[in-house]
Amino acid sequence: MLSTASILIRSLFAVALVGALLGCSADDLGDEKPISVAVNAESPTWGNGIGELVNKKCANCHMPVSARGDFVPANVPTRTIINIGKESFFDSAGAVQDKGYAMLAYRRIFQDPVNPMPKQFATPFVGDEQLALKKYLETKGFGNQCPDGGSTQLTYSDVQESITSTCALSGCHNSGNTLRKTLDNLDGLRGSWHAAISYLAAGAMPQGTSGFLITTKGAKIFEWLCYGEEFKDLK
Repeated sequence: MLSTASILIRSLFAVALVGALLGCSADDLGDEKPISVAVNAESPTWGNGIGELVNKKCANCHMPVSARGDFVPANVPTRTIINIGKESFFDSAGAVQDKGYAMLAYRRIFQDPVNPMPKQFATPFVGDEQLALKKYLETKGFGNQCPDGGSTQLTYSDVQESITSTCALSGCHNSGNTLRKTLDNLDGLRGSWHAAISYLAAGAMPQGTSGFLITTKGAKIFEWLCYGEEFKDLK
């Protein structure tokens, strides 16, 4: 029969193992307080706290795998990389997407109930950090990409064919490709609503078609995403 001490040791080992498998950071374990960054919430700038905040709470994941923190799970994608020194955001191919990925960051952190940031294994925002970051991104013009007061009569049926032929092609955002978000049905589009608006507004999607948003098809899809009845409960 195992002694009480042996049972305790085995239990602690099991907890530590589960934490390691889940990719937890040190701030997720025990009684340690999360890292706190001093920020100026009234007038946030890259130099007075935002740069350090992004470095300590975002860049552990959003860096090449070789530069990541040990606690980041191996299956976390590397599509969005932050260049800390230059205050810019890069896609996986190294193309600068300053506004595009900052807009996406804004939506994922502050407006996305489906896939928010930071991830559960990452270091959370504390104190005024989130408020300062939100104000900083809004000041930079990275906030809402849909002009206020807009409206549309468009419905999913009006844009379904355009989305299918542009976004949900084989190998891209269709239900047969498990490596990408599904956009070939309304549920999938609702789940990726914030990201879809941000990528379209930034000209980052569809890939290789930076002028898509000014085409009739692109403008129609964007109008529906911004003001369609199917998304009003997500705003």
